[in-house]
Amino acid sequence: MKRVLSVFIALVIVMTCISACSKTKLPDLESASRYSDEQLIELSKTVDENNLIKAWGEPIVVDNERLWTLDLTGQTKYMVAYIENGKVISLNVSQTLFINVVKEENGVMYCIFDWNNYSTDARNLAFMPTQDRFGNALSCEVGDQIVFESDGMVAETYPAQLAAPYSYTIMGHLSDSEITDIAMNIELP
Repeated sequence: MKRVLSVFIALVIVMTCISACSKTKLPDLESASRYSDEQLIELSKTVDENNLIKAWGEPIVVDNERLWTLDLTGQTKYMVAYIENGKVISLNVSQTLFINVVKEENGVMYCIFDWNNYSTDARNLAFMPTQDRFGNALSCEVGDQIVFESDGMVAETYPAQLAAPYSYTIMGHLSDSEITDIAMNIELP
């Protein structure tokens, strides 16, 4: 009788483990990139770093960030996991930031930024980052129109401070008159 009871208990434990494992099956990377912020928060509570690597492959590692690249409709996005001691603190998808480089003064580059399109609003002034998230120098000049993929963090100082991007692409260049018109409205502290 004890043997039958032991086998039954072992079977229940195995079935419980199988059931629990199947409930935490991760979505593929592209599907997860379409999750809302709330869904990503919930997902981050159910996984650890090893689960993500098993499901999505080896990430690019930068400090406490794990990055997986996604090629979506001709644009590279990044799934970003913030990790501490193997534990997932948060999951996010990179955000696109539109940049107009508008001024250089004393070796410091300034830009105007927006989340939806290229802005000419001098109130959206920021210091132009000098490096990407991986420590590579950003090469740009006044008038460049650039697309950043970043974590979306902007320090609310004036001028603002943009987080270093994961990637950047120069998309075009402003005309001299556009640069002059924007620069006239910029007041540096």
